[in-house]
Amino acid sequence: MVAPSRPSFSDSLVVTLTSGTSGARIVFTTDGSDPTPSSTRYSGPMTLRSTTTLKALALASGQHSSGIMEASFSKTTRIGSVVKPGVYSRQYPGGGDQAVVDGVRGVEDFRVGGWQGYEGNDLETVIDLGSARTTQKVSATFLQDNNAWIFFPLSVRYEVSEDGVSYRTVFEGGTGISPEKEGAMRHTVVSRVDGTRARYVRVTARNIGVCPPWHKGSGGKAWLFVDEIDVE
Repeated sequence: MVAPSRPSFSDSLVVTLTSGTSGARIVFTTDGSDPTPSSTRYSGPMTLRSTTTLKALALASGQHSSGIMEASFSKTTRIGSVVKPGVYSRQYPGGGDQAVVDGVRGVEDFRVGGWQGYEGNDLETVIDLGSARTTQKVSATFLQDNNAWIFFPLSVRYEVSEDGVSYRTVFEGGTGISPEKEGAMRHTVVSRVDGTRARYVRVTARNIGVCPPWHKGSGGKAWLFVDEIDVE
């Protein structure tokens, strides 16, 4: 097994390999080739600092080898820095104050990580792009898994500013997906802002607040989960 399972990172990522067979020897490659018994032996956690395709093979004495495990990890570049983080839960920080721009994208299973969670609170965060520039698109990705008390936001608003003081709204709307829709799913709210000049981008997402009357957790605090905010 390869851990962690998240596919992207911004600086470096520590990866570990394990086998379900006691005493198995693990060998691996990082150049895209298939591992063989003579490949590099795994001896402990390794640190990735660039985009890497990792392949591993477990070899047990007197037994057949396992199938080849493969995992790809991509190094990403941040769009900017969070200068005003949201009031997120310490239980689901997603990586901390810079989580929404760290390039680490959450998957449908929220327990894997990558998601920043807000219990009963709205998301409001400000991103500094570093300098004023012409932008074409703003987007943010959210998670819904109502079985885990996680719902898409009621509404999402994108605002832009060149000075960090005066903002103007370039998008406000919802996901169009019912909170009653079952299953874990990701949804990206995208807005075209062709030619808009901006240095600062403020993203606000309104939490549903509490679980609806039809929900098994009716009246309990609802969660809002966000991962990456992108500006192009």
